[in-house]
Amino acid sequence: MKNRSVWTLIVVMLVCLNGCTTYTKVHAPVLEQLGKTMKTRHNQIRELDTKFSPSKLVLTYWMNGPIEEADRLDIFYQTKETVLSSSFQTQVIEDQFFKKYVKAERIYPSLSISFRFPDQRAPDCSYESSYYKTSDVSSEEARSKVDGYQTWFFRDYRNEDKLVPPQPK
Repeated sequence: MKNRSVWTLIVVMLVCLNGCTTYTKVHAPVLEQLGKTMKTRHNQIRELDTKFSPSKLVLTYWMNGPIEEADRLDIFYQTKETVLSSSFQTQVIEDQFFKKYVKAERIYPSLSISFRFPDQRAPDCSYESSYYKTSDVSSEEARSKVDGYQTWFFRDYRNEDKLVPPQPK
């Protein structure tokens, strides 16, 4: 009996240490093209990694080293343009996310475009957006208030989040 209690405790600890959210890696032609294009434009990019969970889609740029703010903004605006495209919506959201996670209600995931640098355990900064105008999407009324990933916030994990202005023309 004592041995069983020890094993139960170990299993519970492992579950808690690993967390409850698991991510699924995403592969799609639109993402492959985005990765190639961005690596060509910005040699600081090592790779683009995309994954989702039941409530979030994360595009992570793994960088070779430091990056200037202007380059980071260019990467963000180009990535934003891609995630708003019909091909991204079809190949990633419709064909993968909804098929995996949606059972009854089509609740769109929040989006994150993050930047990771060598020897860092967490993202240095990210751009965050929601499909909805409210964080509470438990009712049909709340889900009817759509922003469609138009509003983005910059998060550097040291200061308050900042609203990202539209791309200059």
